[in-house]
This record gives sequence, structure tokens and C-alpha cells, in this order.
Amino acid sequence: MSESLSVNLTKPQLDVLMRGLRYVRSSYLMEPEEPSDQVLANRQAKLSELAELKDYLEKAIPSGETAKV
Repeated sequence: MSESLSVNLTKPQLDVLMRGLRYVRSSYLMEPEEPSDQVLANRQAKLSELAELKDYLEKAIPSGETAKV
């Protein structure tokens, strides 16, 4: 994630986005693939990218509030 894009989201929109990320994460974990080092590394890279995005979005939430996921 090297390019940056600023988007103003309302709290409900952010909640929807965070919930969607949870489903994307689940889909990565449930992809039916033969376990190999390359598959595991690719999956871990995808999960790390999602975690980074989730952390970034959580910082956008005003302190004291949490996203409803």
C-alpha cells in the first residue's frame, strides 16, 4: 500500500468498511488451496496488508469510540 488516498467517511460508513474488511479476511483464510510455503506466504502477506489497513482506519475513529464490527 504505497499510494495514499484521502476519503472523508462518516462513522456509519467506517463501520460498514470495517465490517467488510472482516469478511475479506475470512475469505482469505477460507480459500481452498493446497498448503505450501508459497501459499502460506501469500496468505500471510494478504492478511498483513488487511491488518495494516484496519489499523489505519481505526486511527481515523475519534478517541473513545470503536467501529462496530
